[in-house]
Amino acid sequence: MLEIIISGVILGLMGSGHCVAMCGGIISSLSVTTKSKFKTQDENQIPVNNIEQKKNNWLAIFLYQVGRISSYTIAGLIVGILGNLFGTSVENLTSVPLLKIFSALLIILMGLHISRIPVGAFNIERLGKYLWNVIKPYSRHFLPVDKPYKALFLGGVWGWLPCGLVYTSLGYAVATADSLSSATFMFSFGLGTLPSTLLISGISIEIKTLLNNLLVMRITGTIFVIFGVYMLINLIGNPSAHMHH
Repeated sequence: MLEIIISGVILGLMGSGHCVAMCGGIISSLSVTTKSKFKTQDENQIPVNNIEQKKNNWLAIFLYQVGRISSYTIAGLIVGILGNLFGTSVENLTSVPLLKIFSALLIILMGLHISRIPVGAFNIERLGKYLWNVIKPYSRHFLPVDKPYKALFLGGVWGWLPCGLVYTSLGYAVATADSLSSATFMFSFGLGTLPSTLLISGISIEIKTLLNNLLVMRITGTIFVIFGVYMLINLIGNPSAHMHH
């Protein structure tokens, strides 16, 4: 179980730049909303670019993160159950570890996506747009974020935002074919994304720009690709091996 936790945290940390790109605007907007409601009314028009110059509402931001990570954990539990029900049955028919190969290919494709290298029609983030269209309207019930509990539930909703990094992690988690391990992995992944997403509203624009720099993104993407290829090589060399996280 310790290996599962470590793997999840590392994957979350590796994707920090992508997290900033995907969730930076959301959390920055949350900071503006909460300050305008929890603080004085004359701060309604705080420019997003000047957020780092203001005192953030850390309670609301923290509760948003709790909701977001909780949604990852629930998703991990769901795919773990599905992996146990269906994936194991499929793999029992062949010696080829299909789930593990699938997760390795997802990691490689995600690395290419982060690197902004065209991969044809593949766009893993499109896969969740239909579910997101169903879930997104519920976020309106928690806006504006004028009470802390709204930040918690808003995070729970926005945790389902179509995100290739989350879907890649779910693909990795489902290969465990165990609901508890899968949920633990996704919880750990959420913890790994926490440092960058907690600091989004406090770090400077220069650091945000650095994390979104093409070179930095390509270095991150290359790490994903190398990791995915390493997994494939191990699986090809020993097809009957099981991943030990």
